[in-house]
Amino acid sequence: MKHFLLAATLCTLFMAGVANANNQSSSNFLSLDGIQADSLYIPSAFSPNGDGRNDLFEVFMKPNTNAVIKNYAIFNRWGSMVFESKNFTLPASDSAWWDGYFNGEKATPDTYVYRIEIEYTGKRPIIYTGEIAIVN
Repeated sequence: MKHFLLAATLCTLFMAGVANANNQSSSNFLSLDGIQADSLYIPSAFSPNGDGRNDLFEVFMKPNTNAVIKNYAIFNRWGSMVFESKNFTLPASDSAWWDGYFNGEKATPDTYVYRIEIEYTGKRPIIYTGEIAIVN
């Protein structure tokens, strides 16, 4: 069995097709949002509305992934840093993640830019950049 790794930085639509020895074929579409790698998932949106679901912009890793998030920074469209957290492992406390607030007030629903530096044990750090949207 072959394994494929796909990474999407924005919403991306893939079409996959297969055929057997009898020339019977099938295809389907797959939509990927955010960045997803072998052990990492970074969502493309969150909704900090206090309902207890997706209220934080969190990075998700497979259990037992040995990594340190060296730097987690969020910027607005003008390049101003609105949140930063450093040197933590997962699972992390809620205070390590952006809750959608800036200077004590709810940030405007908009698209923001993230820069997340992750160091996997025994490897050089990897920097992930992309966009995160606040939705209502």
